[in-house]
Amino acid sequence: SYPETFTIEGIVAADSIIVGFVGYQTNNFTYVAIDNVKLEYAGFDAGIYLESLIDDMDDYMSDNGDLLSAKLVADLETAIEEAEEAQDLEEEMMDAEYIRIQGVFTGVKDAVAKYQELYLFWETTFTDAIGECAEYPGIEDAVAVHDEISEFIENFIYNETAGYDEIVALMAKGEQAIIDLYLSQMKEASKENPANFTFLLPNANFE
Repeated sequence: SYPETFTIEGIVAADSIIVGFVGYQTNNFTYVAIDNVKLEYAGFDAGIYLESLIDDMDDYMSDNGDLLSAKLVADLETAIEEAEEAQDLEEEMMDAEYIRIQGVFTGVKDAVAKYQELYLFWETTFTDAIGECAEYPGIEDAVAVHDEISEFIENFIYNETAGYDEIVALMAKGEQAIIDLYLSQMKEASKENPANFTFLLPNANFE
């Protein structure tokens, strides 16, 4: 074997790049030695990054259609159109548009993550609390909020206004509804029937 010099050129499209080496064992050579590695930054080409961003947004819409409200779909479609138009801008303006549109895409992904969190909360934590506290005085108010979240989830993909802020607000409303449900025990608490406020203890586990 003899020393060789290799150059790898690539585009960092997702904030990181991974470079790997594969060695092929033969009867004569069973190892690979790597020395004098140099990493260089060749500059920022917004046009290339915009193309990659367009592909990423398009793929994201295709892969997550059941998790996108009508508003989020519209946001992505508009962002894709604007990214395509931005490719004809001068370099400085193109750079600014790339950063702005990438921010829109990040906002959509954050909203989807928060929607998935809301769905899990509604399906497990909130539903379990209602089943556990079915006899509490505040059950009707809690059920009303639970139904509101249920309707929101059922019609989410058709919702033209549902974005990150709306999802966060509904999540907070559900969490407060659970607290109010537990606290409603106070109305009927007595020495014979004490209210259970164990839920106020963080990480309570007495099993």
